[in-house]
Amino acid sequence: MKKFLKIFSITILVIVIVSIGALLVFGRNNHSNLSGSVPDKIDQYLINEKFQGTVLVAKEGEVLFTKGYGLAATDLPNNPSTLYQIASLSKTFTAVAVMQLVEKGLLNVDNPISQYFPDFPNGESITISHLLSHSSGIPDYLKPNFNFDYSKEWNPNDIVKTVSDSELEFIPGKSFSYIDRLHLVGQKN
Repeated sequence: MKKFLKIFSITILVIVIVSIGALLVFGRNNHSNLSGSVPDKIDQYLINEKFQGTVLVAKEGEVLFTKGYGLAATDLPNNPSTLYQIASLSKTFTAVAVMQLVEKGLLNVDNPISQYFPDFPNGESITISHLLSHSSGIPDYLKPNFNFDYSKEWNPNDIVKTVSDSELEFIPGKSFSYIDRLHLVGQKN
């Protein structure tokens, strides 16, 4: 065991030394060629780095710099008003909001969703915890058999209706199925 730890330690040390050497030899550009005001330097840097997205710099509520870079889609340049699909990032916010309600004693993750959606089929066997852990059995409404219409504006209630009209894929809590959009069930109007 001691021999293994010694070899492991030496290997890690060599990797660290080689990495530091590589950074020193091939290190990042220090961007000393940037000139002008801070917004000018930000602009030059982001253009040089081929950044895709929107930047907003603010201090104490005052916007100091905002600009879009690259394309949001084919022939659609990014700008300060571009709306982005943040996909699974919203799950984190939803989970934090749920857990804050739990901390305040306003919600229990073991409560069935029928408590909030009385007409939801199988709602008495699906808990908030099942929704958060992708173990509810509710099918993903973007699967081909749902014929999801991307041209239509969908609100959370429409999506809840779509999935509630479908059979469960498995018994809640007995399996796992990652569903990108199921957090919408928690956004009841």
